[in-house]
Amino acid sequence: MTDHARPTLVIFQGGISTSSPLESLVGNAQAAATLDVLAAASASGAFDRTILVTEMDALSSAISNLGNLAVTVERLSAGGKSRFHFGESLLSICKKHGLERVVYVGGGAMPLATARDMADLALAVSGEGQCVTANSLYSADVVALYPTSALERIELPTADNNLAWLLHYKAGLPFAPMPRTLATQFDLDTPTDLATLWWSSQSSPLDTLVGVHLSEALQSVPQELPELAQRVELAYQVMATRRAEILVAGRVSSWVWRRLETNLPCETRIASEERGMRAGGREERGEVRSLLGLYSDLAGAAGLVKAIEQVCNAAFIDSRVLFAHRNLKPSAQDRFASDALLPEQINDPWVREFTEAVMASSIPFLLGGHSLVSGGVWAMSERVRESA
Repeated sequence: MTDHARPTLVIFQGGISTSSPLESLVGNAQAAATLDVLAAASASGAFDRTILVTEMDALSSAISNLGNLAVTVERLSAGGKSRFHFGESLLSICKKHGLERVVYVGGGAMPLATARDMADLALAVSGEGQCVTANSLYSADVVALYPTSALERIELPTADNNLAWLLHYKAGLPFAPMPRTLATQFDLDTPTDLATLWWSSQSSPLDTLVGVHLSEALQSVPQELPELAQRVELAYQVMATRRAEILVAGRVSSWVWRRLETNLPCETRIASEERGMRAGGREERGEVRSLLGLYSDLAGAAGLVKAIEQVCNAAFIDSRVLFAHRNLKPSAQDRFASDALLPEQINDPWVREFTEAVMASSIPFLLGGHSLVSGGVWAMSERVRESA
């Protein structure tokens, strides 16, 4: 890789919400993961420079204390009348620093990345041809692109999920998917992501992949999320049992299904639906339709849970698809409290009813977002395979 072709790493790590302890817990873990990603990028030697966009004073101080990381910190305003706009901020950073080749990593993304993983990302946009690559075309939080002028040919997105989709289909950049590895597919977005990673990293092969900062943050999971931690362990036991059966429902990729079939002794039932609901705009337009959601419309939340009990011994549910099916927009507090199995902290009536039904179930349910049914279940399956 020639010097002039080395890209710039740009990481966006927002502030830590203090609205609830659960949001603070996830935010602190994301900040810890960001430090580990920065360390991996520095060790790779593959980037021309690194820019961290954040509003966190503590994170900026932690970087300076590390000493060996050359990072430019760009501040985000924590207040003011205007709300944060992801696309406009990314374009502004690229123009300000004259960037042509960029690897973008969202806060909490790629917490398992090694120096080799970061070097591979840099290599993806170090050639002569224009391109965009991402860990998911439909829901990306890691995107490498060249040239950045393509950002001026699209309607800039407010969030990173559909950035790769827009650059490919609207700006015309050729798309190539990133290698489907656990490093590119695992993301820290929810309490369930913390719990699945905590459990999976208790033994090989993940115990050597979690960085020192995130490893320290994960140690609080059993105390902060006791009910969820217990359900994760129960679900793991089902995954490791021959002739048992798990259900994985939501935005599940065929690649994850193949990994589960390879890693697990149990049977796997997949209900894959509504992939790309955000990138394609279906969620925003109220067009999301879920088979599980349609069943819940007829039988109620408790009826859906009872039906799932009849077909599996443990369930991993991407609950955001169910929420979108019902045109619900629960707050982060409600989503996280549902994931953490704390219905008394949920304001939305249906989300609370569904969570209560899950807690009363005779089988372990894990609730979460896209990462649960991609990196989360995959990470747990790696521990099963290693144990076997």
